Amino acid sequence: MKRYLLYIALFSLLLLLMLTLRYAGTFLVRTDDKAKGEVMVILMGSIPDRVLEAADLYREGLAPRVLIVEEGMGPSEILRERGATLISNSTQCRSIASELGIPADSITLLPGGAQSTAMEADIVSEYLRNHPEVDTLLLVTSPSHTRRAAMVFRKAFRKHGLEITIIACPSRYNAYEGRGWYKRKEDIQKVVYEYIKLTAFMMVEQFK
Repeated sequence: MKRYLLYIALFSLLLLLMLTLRYAGTFLVRTDDKAKGEVMVILMGSIPDRVLEAADLYREGLAPRVLIVEEGMGPSEILRERGATLISNSTQCRSIASELGIPADSITLLPGGAQSTAMEADIVSEYLRNHPEVDTLLLVTSPSHTRRAAMVFRKAFRKHGLEITIIACPSRYNAYEGRGWYKRKEDIQKVVYEYIKLTAFMMVEQFK
């Protein structure tokens, strides 16, 4: 009888683990109902899919202004001092967004040399402290990044005393969907990486 109960417990645990792993990829994707906001933020990372999504949202009239945080690029100043021309990812993102139809005067590039989503969130929060008219913010990023990004921004807003609604907008131009993530090497890497980052946020960063 005890062995029978042990088998049931092990089977139940295995079933729970399989279900958890199966839906681990889709859990990372947060898709909120589309709503109008005063501003949208394009997070740095994979530029093509994110800027395409931002351009679509702008054309749909969901946000009239775009914020991009200047991304840190290591010893870039040393390169400039030696006469090398370096175009940052953030500058490229702004230029492409303008080419896709977002007016240049509607795009604000925030300085700061961000090296993480948390740094982007803090820089955006500091900017928004001087813009009390912003009530809703659209957060544009890759699908697998949406849940953690929204959590990071929510924490930053609380820290800065901001009451701003976050609308997560996963790019429709990214191939990642979350379903069957364990069948593709690229998706496995994304899921593992995101869960490492998510665990670090949940256990350490959110309490700072």
